Amino acid sequence: MKKRILHVLTSWWPIGLFVGVELLILISNYVPGTYLLGWDNLVPELNIKLHLMRSIFGVWQENRGVGLYDGMSHIANLLHTISIFLLALALPQNMLRYTFTILMHLAGGIGVLVLVKTLLQKEKPVAASLAATTGGLFYLLNLVTIQMFFTPLEAFSIQFASLPWLALGLIKYLEHGSRRWLAVFLTVAFMATPQYFVTTLALPIGILLACISLLSVRTHNRAHIYRICVAAVGFVLVNAFWLLPYARGIPYNAPVIANAKINQMSSGEIIARNQAFGDLVNVVSLRGFSLDFEDIKRNDAFGYMMQAWRNHIDSPAVMTVTIVFVLLMLGGVLTTICKKSYRRFLPFTGTLIVTFILLGNDIPGIREVTTILRDRVPFFHEAFRFSFTKFSLLFGFSYSIMVALGWITLIDEIRH
Repeated sequence: MKKRILHVLTSWWPIGLFVGVELLILISNYVPGTYLLGWDNLVPELNIKLHLMRSIFGVWQENRGVGLYDGMSHIANLLHTISIFLLALALPQNMLRYTFTILMHLAGGIGVLVLVKTLLQKEKPVAASLAATTGGLFYLLNLVTIQMFFTPLEAFSIQFASLPWLALGLIKYLEHGSRRWLAVFLTVAFMATPQYFVTTLALPIGILLACISLLSVRTHNRAHIYRICVAAVGFVLVNAFWLLPYARGIPYNAPVIANAKINQMSSGEIIARNQAFGDLVNVVSLRGFSLDFEDIKRNDAFGYMMQAWRNHIDSPAVMTVTIVFVLLMLGGVLTTICKKSYRRFLPFTGTLIVTFILLGNDIPGIREVTTILRDRVPFFHEAFRFSFTKFSLLFGFSYSIMVALGWITLIDEIRH
């Protein structure tokens, strides 16, 4: 009995650490009597019944002008609204968004911890725990995460939480082919549907699932291909309630969105803001255009919204730490390529490379290709305007996995 308790404590102590980190974040950011707001907020807690009805009957947005066919996917918010309702049974109204955001942040960190420990199951438990903890903490606290949670939007918070669990469920199903792991994967996929309120967030999820399916270390025999097809069909079915209405409206809404005055006025500036942080140094150091956002400060003067973070990341100590993590990430990438024993990590090298290309729109070679695609492919132009918000979370997730692998590789080198 004592050995079992000791094993649990030594194996899963990082969860206690992560909970402690989240409590510190909550205490540091919570202001009593205030509401947490970000951008593009729906705030269902102000009228849960109304938002529940808008989610159920969200295909037609009768509250917008004289009514219109939904150009986003409000119906995808159904589970989020239900979650807020359940939290409201125990928490005051102003605490609901604080709590939901913190829970999503914690779920993402624990997800990376469990995923890395699963992928490193053949390693020694202590080394695997240290590497998984490093990856999980990096996922929680890296600069991409900070930027995306600084002005939170539930779609991004839910994607942050869902990425590691979707990856884990699909990997285990493709390995074992069991109904239990298929159920886990599809359950996570269904619970993650509120992220598709911003429908283009299906793109990074598609990249993740495609890389796991196509870069699996198993031989692509008939059984493996069958499992990929089952997982793909199941994923589409659990998302059909929002995906089919959205697909039906694309022929009508796509031209409207492209010709909207706000898009015509802002697209050039948004692309330029993304491109300003699309060079090699900014991409590998996880910096995005939100660092350049300005807002009204407490003294009613304009200033950088993230001025404190701008000062922090430019300090010599933080820049040194950044270089260390870049080296760990590169070490993880090289390990997946050079060592067959770590080929299980190969899908995350794939997602890292794909998102690096999508974010690096000011890197010579990549810049010219993305410019041509933007100019000649209308869908690419609209879907990839906000390249940082679309792909940075998947990039940060993949980066975290590679940091963890780089750390275990370093431990192996020191040990030998």
